[in-house]
Amino acid sequence: DRPRKTNQVFVIPSEGRNSRHTLKYFRAQTSKTSNYFWFKMPRGGPSLLQGVMTLLALYNHTDSTTTTISKSPPFDGVVKPAGPGRYDAYLPPPYKTNHASFIEKLPSGDMVMAWFSGTKEGKNDVSIVVSHLVNNVWSKPFVVSRRDGYSNQNPVLFYDEDTNKLHLFHSSQPASKGETHASVWYLVAADGRGLTPEAWSKPVEIFSKAGSFTKNRVLKRLDKTWILPMYYSSKPNYSWIKTLNPGEDPSTASWGDVSYEESNLLVQPTVIRLHPGGSTLISFFRDRNAQHIWWSFSWDDGATWSKCSETSLPNNNAGIHAYALQSGRIAMVYNPQTDSRDPLAVSISEDGGITWPFTRILEHDDGKQEFSYPTMTQTSDGMIHVSYTWKRETIKYSRITEAWIMSKDETPSLLGGSTLNKPRPGPDANVVDE
Repeated sequence: DRPRKTNQVFVIPSEGRNSRHTLKYFRAQTSKTSNYFWFKMPRGGPSLLQGVMTLLALYNHTDSTTTTISKSPPFDGVVKPAGPGRYDAYLPPPYKTNHASFIEKLPSGDMVMAWFSGTKEGKNDVSIVVSHLVNNVWSKPFVVSRRDGYSNQNPVLFYDEDTNKLHLFHSSQPASKGETHASVWYLVAADGRGLTPEAWSKPVEIFSKAGSFTKNRVLKRLDKTWILPMYYSSKPNYSWIKTLNPGEDPSTASWGDVSYEESNLLVQPTVIRLHPGGSTLISFFRDRNAQHIWWSFSWDDGATWSKCSETSLPNNNAGIHAYALQSGRIAMVYNPQTDSRDPLAVSISEDGGITWPFTRILEHDDGKQEFSYPTMTQTSDGMIHVSYTWKRETIKYSRITEAWIMSKDETPSLLGGSTLNKPRPGPDANVVDE
């Protein structure tokens, strides 16, 4: 449940073969931190006075008869210190389920985030919502794209510095019909900020091929052609690239196509430029087989791509996001295992993605929660901004630095021995050279 302002005592009847008692609870107004306390009811049941006295005793003496259950943090959007070198915020969730966030930086220094929110993924009321980070507080989200009878998902934000417009792509599928029916829709905030629902254009369908999906960041070629990573939820799933010529309107243009070689069951490509001004690009892929993150290389600025191969990073068939940092290093945020979506980690490579010697855990609970579908960006001050799903209850924002990530390697203690430093060279020995 959501956090409550009062402490709660759950009173459990004495166990008996034939006893059936209704669970009772007391609420007590106190000035102390809210916790949940459990204790057994003696036969015959306690009076209200006995219950209150027991509660007071529990505040002063915690023993084996009490269990404290952690609360959810406040979903207030306020960015707060979360230990040395890290700041966190939990965004206000507009609806019950929240997933698949995307974070983008604006020239004003503010940040903008989009994600999908509704009753449940795939259901009729799932909408694309937007929030802005201004003065260290994430604003109340508002809906920018909703269609009756459809479920909207996987938003991708892209601020175009050449036109000063903020673009948004997302998938949309008939409610409860499955991902194979999805298509891609587009809208734009011409003012470059999109601070209100009215600032956004009406969404229009741009890719009608069944099963079309977006997930990760738009990249520009050296000639300023857009590269939009795509994937298709057909059988089998596979990845693709859509391209847009400079100056064309995304809503009306005839987009170009670039294929990956043998990308079956590899989806949600995240594309980076290895070095500024260089023509070498790398695509990293989610693995439907839940084994490894895969990669593919282009040495001609995205016109053609090499055969896909495995990296040393594990993958659990969940979303990943790569980013080329200002230092020349590569950052990857992902789940560092092949099964659950708990924990979530960020790793850094200094050799073009061959090894990943630095890993920090962003989120870890009992191994059964969901911390997933991350994205990240870096601002001119060197700060790294990460967004990800927090238990589907809300979206979490973290602000960190390279120094924080590289201060220690948490993978060995988590996984019982790191495999991230075992080289898996790309298809060319000179992968780190332009």
